[in-house]
Order: sequence, then C-alpha cells, then structure tokens
Amino acid sequence: MIRIDRERLRKLPPSERKEAERLLAELEAKHEANPLLRYNAPWSPKRHPKQLEFHAAQTKIKLYIGGNRAGKTTAGIVDDLIQCVDEEALPDHLKQYKKWQPPVRARIVAPKFNENIEQVILPAIRQWCPRDQLLDASWEKAFSKQRRVLTFANGSTIQFLTFDQDLDAHAGAALHRVHFDEEPEGDKGRALWHENMMRLGDYDGDFIMTMTPLFGLSWSYEEIYSRRDREPDITVITVDSLDNPHVNRDALEREFARMTKEERQARKEGKFVHFAGQFFPEFSLETHGCKPPSREHIQQQSVVVGIDPGLNRTGVVWVAFDNDNVALVFDELYPEQAIVEQIVENIRTVNRKWGIEPDYYVIDPSARNRATINAEAVQSAYMRAGIPTVQGQNDRAAGILEMKRRLQQNGLVVSAACTNLAYEFERYRRDPNSQDEFAAIKKDDHLLDALRYALMSRPWAMDAAPDAGPEFWTPGRAPSHEWLAAGGPVSSHPLGNLT
Repeated sequence: MIRIDRERLRKLPPSERKEAERLLAELEAKHEANPLLRYNAPWSPKRHPKQLEFHAAQTKIKLYIGGNRAGKTTAGIVDDLIQCVDEEALPDHLKQYKKWQPPVRARIVAPKFNENIEQVILPAIRQWCPRDQLLDASWEKAFSKQRRVLTFANGSTIQFLTFDQDLDAHAGAALHRVHFDEEPEGDKGRALWHENMMRLGDYDGDFIMTMTPLFGLSWSYEEIYSRRDREPDITVITVDSLDNPHVNRDALEREFARMTKEERQARKEGKFVHFAGQFFPEFSLETHGCKPPSREHIQQQSVVVGIDPGLNRTGVVWVAFDNDNVALVFDELYPEQAIVEQIVENIRTVNRKWGIEPDYYVIDPSARNRATINAEAVQSAYMRAGIPTVQGQNDRAAGILEMKRRLQQNGLVVSAACTNLAYEFERYRRDPNSQDEFAAIKKDDHLLDALRYALMSRPWAMDAAPDAGPEFWTPGRAPSHEWLAAGGPVSSHPLGNLT
C-alpha cells in the first residue's frame, strides 16, 4: 500500500488536489496489479539489503539462512517469481536478477502441505505475483490443488512437494529451479536434496534453500554451508531476525530473551549450533583468521609441522611461532588414503613452496605402535621416507585446554587458506554419550589433532605475576637474569617445592 501524507494533500489547491488524487489512484491500481513494483523498491524507506544480496547471487546453490521473521520465505518466493514471470513484468530494480526465461520449470518443497504450503507459501505467492502473469489472470484457474501445480500464462510452472512424501515422488521431472523452504531433517533430508539436485541436470539448473538452522550441524551444514568459502558455485546469506526492517523489534527481543543462548543463535541469528557442545565455540575466522602470509614472513619464523596419520585420512599442519610464541597456522595437507611416501612427497612440496625447512615434525605418539599393512610402524615409515619425527603429547584434555587458552588470549591465528582446519574447528564437539568431559566424537579431527601436537610442543605460558616473592628453581624452567645477578639460589628445604 502507498503511504500518503493526507495533510499535505488536503492543503493543495482544489485543481491540484484532484489531479494528485487521480495520479495516486492510478499508481495504487498499478501496485495492486503488480505487487513486485513495491518489493524492495528504491524509494522504499524499508528496503531489506540481505534480500537484495540474495537475489543478486547467480550461483548454482543459494542459501538464505535466517532467524524467525528474517524475511526468508518472502525472499525465496520473490526469487522464484523473478525467474518464472515475463521479464516485462519485472520492475527495473528486479530485472537484473533474472536468470531464466519462460517457460521455467520450478519446484518448491516444504515440510507439510496444509501447514506450510497452503498456509504460508501459497499466500505469499498470491501476495507478490503480478495478476496478469497467472494463467488466464486467475488464481483459481492457475492453481490445481489436485496436481499441486501453479501454471503461469507464459507456460512456466511451479510444482509443490513435501518432505514427508516418498523419495520416488521427487524423481522424474527435469527442472530449472528447486526451492527448499526450510531444511528436511536427517538422512532422508540429505537423500531428498540429492534426488532434487539430480532433477537439475538437464538445464544445469539452480537450487535455493530458505531456512532456520534448527537441526544443529546437519547435512546442509556439511554439504553446503561448510563448503561456501571453497566452492564458487555456493552463496550463503546469513540474516539476523532484526535485519528485517519490517519486524516489531521490541516484541522480537522479548521473545528471544526467553530462549537459551543456543536457541537465540539459531532462531535469531541464523547460526548453525550443535546443542551437544562444541569444544571451541570461541573460534571464528572473523576473530582468529588472517590473510595468507607471505613467504618472507614465514621464513623469519620458527616452523613446526604436526602430523596425525590415519588409515583413511592424514592431517598435516604447518605452524609458525613468532618471538612472542603466537602460533600462525599457515598451510595444511589433508590427503585421503595416501601412503606414507606420497604424504612425505607432498610435505616436501609444501616446504619448497614456502622455502622453509621446519624445525621439527611432531607426530601422533600412537604412530610408534600403529602398524600399516606390511606391519611397519607408521613413525618408522616416515623416518625411512626421510622425515624424522618426535612424538607429540597425547593428553587430550591438556591439548584442548592449551588450544582454548591460545584462542581466548590471542595466541593462535589461522590463515584463510586453511579451510579444512577451520571446518574442523566448527565441527569438533563433545561426545554426548560419554561421561568424560573431554571425550570427542571421533570425526573431522585429523587436522585439529595434528595442530594439538604442534601446539603442545610450544606451550602458551602466562607471564609471571609481579612481586611473586623469592624465586626458586623448578624443573624445566631456566632462572632469570635478575635471579642470577642477585646472587643465585636462595636457601630452601632439601626437596624444594615438593617439601
């Protein structure tokens, strides 16, 4: 609806007022016939930038991940309409987002037909679709409830399916566009996604999903979200509920205040949250990430390489320590089912790329006993291949606390090039079935374990507290110059600190 300053209109001279009312009536009629004219219009005081960013992306896969009332469904429906209607029906500010020309074959998939498609999605389409774009300019003729298909005057169609239908119902058709409104849960959800992606092959079509992440680190996190920075055909737009200029902010804030921290992160901020508990929730690339460093910078540092060998995966990380013992992870290696000789050759390739010879290599201590197919211990195999290794500290609790300490005290930085390590930081979580506080789900952890071994070889120590009193010698710590200058050791009991 167009907002009119009635007071200013009333003050106009009679002839001007009559003409203004005529023009306003014409404009109102145009907007009624084509609601897309007012959708995020340039003159609107309440444009939604995240919705426009979503429309602008032309990648094969697009995710609009938002909290409750973040404008998800509207963004997805309008994005579908932009593709299905005639280009002439689009206002100038939306024409730039059109990718497909009619007739377009599209599919929208939602959890339930009655609760979601009939009560939410179809009303949204009726709200935004230009009337003359429907078959015979009539909703009743355009939408077949029996077939669950909406037909446009230009021959475009939108088919409506649900997550609870059998997988066979999602097969068959060749499509330009598939839209999941919300995420289907579990293994069936993953299977539905793969089945629908197969439908896009004939046209090299695109997939969009508008969702609130309510299932933790789910299949969509693994298959799409975690790959967003590595694959150019994926776009992810994350939207906070309060980014939507049309919501009642005070009412939403009161609603979110009653939720747990994890619920707020998912339902307000649109963040993937694993409710079983991440070990490193403090990690983020925004806080701990950096641009890839230069060769010259790395060559001036002390470099340690951590190795976590495995039968299916091996994780290798390169860590540079500066004079303040701040650790910079600047490269990674994540080979799948590679023999030791291949891994060693890849390690040497990375070393040559950076022009370095690491100070030492630290390996999972169990590699001393773990045997390969020919019964040779893995650590011996690395030695035979020309890389001598030292055994790492394998106390999981101590290693996790060491890494958390560095993250919380700005003692650890990760290059943006280390995408697999960043992925593992987000995934690494407690085993909910174990009584051990530091038991982890053994998945997605090879690079983190390799990093743990490297960091434990150079522990992050806090500065000594001032005015600590007389200094005593303790094993593993060199005395200070001040202590020696003052005359050396002070008298103590025969067993020192153990007395």
